[in-house]
Amino acid sequence: MTRRARETNFEISGAPLRRDEFDRNHRQVKAAIRPRDRVEDMYPEDLTDGGLQMPRLRRAASHLLATRQREALYAQRVQHQPAMCDADHVTLVERWSRGEPDAKAEVAVILQQAGLTEFDIESEALLNSLPTLVQLEQLQAPKAARRDKALLAIALHRRMQAQDQVLRLARDNNCNTGTLEGSSLEQPPSDDQ
Repeated sequence: MTRRARETNFEISGAPLRRDEFDRNHRQVKAAIRPRDRVEDMYPEDLTDGGLQMPRLRRAASHLLATRQREALYAQRVQHQPAMCDADHVTLVERWSRGEPDAKAEVAVILQQAGLTEFDIESEALLNSLPTLVQLEQLQAPKAARRDKALLAIALHRRMQAQDQVLRLARDNNCNTGTLEGSSLEQPPSDDQ
């Protein structure tokens, strides 16, 4: 890798990522969270990483299923129309995968003659993809959990800060007036009660 490439690309979770894509997303996450202190400032990078990786994993799953659907349709075509030229099978499958209406209609007729529908092709593709889809889901799950924990940690940290601020105000008010009057805090029960 050239020096220029090293300066503009880096890896997150093993996948190459353009630095400007990460920086742009990091700025957006940081602006949304608006970290108030160093503790909160630790989370935007982790949230950015997960936010960029999870859509990639979802796209990989979607691409895998689309590829497996084309493979399943091709196998059905070859099985039920063996006399047809291989290039014609490939061309029809590619046109079908692009969603061309005439190709979809032609495939529907061919599948119907074999007692099948597009749902059968989709089901076969899904079953053939399950091991990889499970792995992709296993990669996504901890990223989602880390994101959720980070957001919860920020909320908890802010709540603790707010409670500390209220307690300081109550103590200051107590020191100035000698009581907790005027404060909305309830006094905890004492051992005498």
